Amino acid sequence: VLLRNHPRAFSSGICAWDSGGEFDTNPFRVERLNDQSIASSPLLRLGVRGALSYRWQRWRFRLGGQGATKLFWEPSSQAESVAIANLDVDVSRTLGGDGARLGVRGSLFDASALIPDDEIEASLGRNFFTAHGEVAARFFGPDSNRVVVALGYRDFTYKPNRDFDWHGQTGRFSYERTVWHDEVTDVSPDSGATIEVRANYGVGVRTYASKAFSNSCAPGQDIDVTCFMQTNQRRRDINHAASVQLDYVNERIYSIRYGVRLNDSNSFGQSLVRQRLQLSMTSELGSTKVFATAELAILFNHFLDPLLLARDVRSETFDSIEDENRNVASVHASRRISPKLTMEGRYALYTNETNELTGFASNNRPFRRQTIYLGLVYSP
Repeated sequence: VLLRNHPRAFSSGICAWDSGGEFDTNPFRVERLNDQSIASSPLLRLGVRGALSYRWQRWRFRLGGQGATKLFWEPSSQAESVAIANLDVDVSRTLGGDGARLGVRGSLFDASALIPDDEIEASLGRNFFTAHGEVAARFFGPDSNRVVVALGYRDFTYKPNRDFDWHGQTGRFSYERTVWHDEVTDVSPDSGATIEVRANYGVGVRTYASKAFSNSCAPGQDIDVTCFMQTNQRRRDINHAASVQLDYVNERIYSIRYGVRLNDSNSFGQSLVRQRLQLSMTSELGSTKVFATAELAILFNHFLDPLLLARDVRSETFDSIEDENRNVASVHASRRISPKLTMEGRYALYTNETNELTGFASNNRPFRRQTIYLGLVYSP
């Protein structure tokens, strides 16, 4: 009935199919020891995404979804083949004038290994399910001022090892503002350059299915496996994440972002501070209609407890199967070749993160991973 009476309020948002080939020099994301060889493999990517939105009076409804797969060609790397599915629902209502909006949002994300062997599946890191719901209030003001305050709850299931399952409350605050606007002409005041600032802070309480560990060794003693003693308390972490981003938008887009994440855990060896500096630039390459984005991200990890092994798995956030908690340099380019078809390519180089134990790109456990992709995006 709503769709029939208000046809103009209903729309199908972004809808696209994409596919392409990629080559990954380190599918398992392993560090090199001595002169060991590391498997590499070509792979195929397939994906589809779309969204439906509907407006009725002061109400707005939005449903979005995504599905994607990574299919590795080499038999030795096929254990890394994975499928993801994501569903996002957002319902909100304008309060008073147009200056505030209150809504609820829910999301589901599942990453599953495309292999039937449970023993191999147990060794995979990017294999999980998470569900998140929140209530959010959004406030809008002049100069593109925007404030978002949200409270929610998240549940996380880590399929390879259920000891790492957790659940808990979440909260976030974000602020956006256009701090400078160059009005080129009175006829077209929006054609000038702008500088925009964004600030975010989020906190989450994580109660794990496993018990917390304590350090039973004397101060100054070398840390080994005998130092870890299980307690009767549940492992509980408080995860803080804050970031500030500055964007200069004109014919080119320049962006700088600094983020810091603090994981405060009652379990020995799990607390850390991670800092991330990210620089990016987006521009058209001459008059070729090819738009490219170059990005550089440098990470610095500081572990608050002595470590048995300086492995990155303890600090995964599991937000995405694509994210690497490492230094990265990447270039992404795209060109529209028809009204509905776009060609895109990207290259990325990953190296060791920087920390107090390994320094930058340690010679003891060097990590290198390169990916190169070429594909098509079809938007009907």
